Amino acid sequence: MMIKDICVECGTRKSKFISSKSKTGEYVGDALMEVGLKSLYKMGRLGLSQAIKSNTSKPLIKEIANKYINQGIDSVTSNLSQKIAP
Repeated sequence: MMIKDICVECGTRKSKFISSKSKTGEYVGDALMEVGLKSLYKMGRLGLSQAIKSNTSKPLIKEIANKYINQGIDSVTSNLSQKIAP
């Protein structure tokens, strides 16, 4: 069986030949599942990188980052104030 795949990052076409049962004992369904998961991972990475590059997502990312940074700073300062004056 031949599986055709298009690389998400560079756009080149790749072909892979697999038998009904591979040398490692995997069946075609396992190989197809692996190819599908790899493709989803690559598409997710590409989508995430495009979202970060776009101007619409930058304010949201900054807002979320500031929220967690402020929580960390508040936690550290409250711990220090308790240690200094219990």
